[in-house]
Amino acid sequence: MNRRLATQYLVRHQRRQVALGCAFLEIVAMAPPFDIKRLTPRERIELAEQLWDSLTEEEIELTPEQSAELERRRDRLAREGPKGRPWRDVLDEFDKRGG
Repeated sequence: MNRRLATQYLVRHQRRQVALGCAFLEIVAMAPPFDIKRLTPRERIELAEQLWDSLTEEEIELTPEQSAELERRRDRLAREGPKGRPWRDVLDEFDKRGG
């Protein structure tokens, strides 16, 4: 992602303190919302990847349905072992067929 655009976005939306005599008031900058459409598709994808990568496992909350599905798959793996084929084998077979 264009780092300059990301920095501008963050700066515009950071909280600022304004001095009024001895008191400090905290205000939110009144910048217009960032128009994500100004980014190229590649930049939007990179931003989404950066956001996803910024999460830790502890921050990702699974729904009860997702937890149940994960448990079901773990149980199946424990019972039946790994299934599937290495991706390289699939590509080699595809190439042999003239794909």
